[in-house]
Amino acid sequence: MPSLIMKPFEGPALKVARAIRHIEELACLLDDYGHRISIWYESVPEDPTYMCLKISEPPPSEIPMIIGDAVHNLRSSLDIMVCDIARMRNKSTNDVKFPFACDEAGLIKAVERHCRQLGEDVQKLLIDQRAFKGGNVPLRGIHDLDVLDKHNMIIPTIPVTWGRGFMEIALSELGSPRYISDSLTIIGHVAIMGDFATLGPLDEVIEANLAQKMYPEEYMPNRMATALFSNSSPFPSAHVLPTLETLVKVTIETISAFEQHIHPQ
Repeated sequence: MPSLIMKPFEGPALKVARAIRHIEELACLLDDYGHRISIWYESVPEDPTYMCLKISEPPPSEIPMIIGDAVHNLRSSLDIMVCDIARMRNKSTNDVKFPFACDEAGLIKAVERHCRQLGEDVQKLLIDQRAFKGGNVPLRGIHDLDVLDKHNMIIPTIPVTWGRGFMEIALSELGSPRYISDSLTIIGHVAIMGDFATLGPLDEVIEANLAQKMYPEEYMPNRMATALFSNSSPFPSAHVLPTLETLVKVTIETISAFEQHIHPQ
């Protein structure tokens, strides 16, 4: 029988626990950042009717790494789980991995390819998890975020609440801004859109009309920072912390389903 270094399902549980610690670290980092920064207005010399938003420091650079580490631990917990099942059934773990696919037909093929030796009962349970696009969206999203993190860091937007609106600070806006519309004005490094502002290293000034004049005294900091997934991510514009918590919940439920199947109470 292949060696079991840990008890079955112990490895997946440890991976999930590690992911939870990363998420807790991220929550603390954002909270500290929100209480530490200062945001203020400066008049724009070219046009006194506009105010330019400034920020004392950029968001912590380790945020993308923490998100990526949390996601990777969740993804690998599922792979370890199916390998545990293979070892319990005295089967090889070669090319065994938790199956994901673009659609249901592809999932059936992935199960046949990577989990055939696990038995028909486990194959059926894997198919029932619906880990394909449009199926179990959070479960499939774990895989998509993990793939994204392998090739590009998961760069969120960090909104900082400010009175009626909030300022969005993009960690890696190296080109054009996220939002362009007829009501958007971009001045230097700051894009103002109504009650919203996006900070990014912008090289040009795009002028348009603001719906209203903005005054510093109307905007008092609420001392809170959060994080949003980018529009190009599997969870566009979703809040990072609650989304990661949902992914943890889905992972735990998935692992529990297989553990209950293998070791029914």
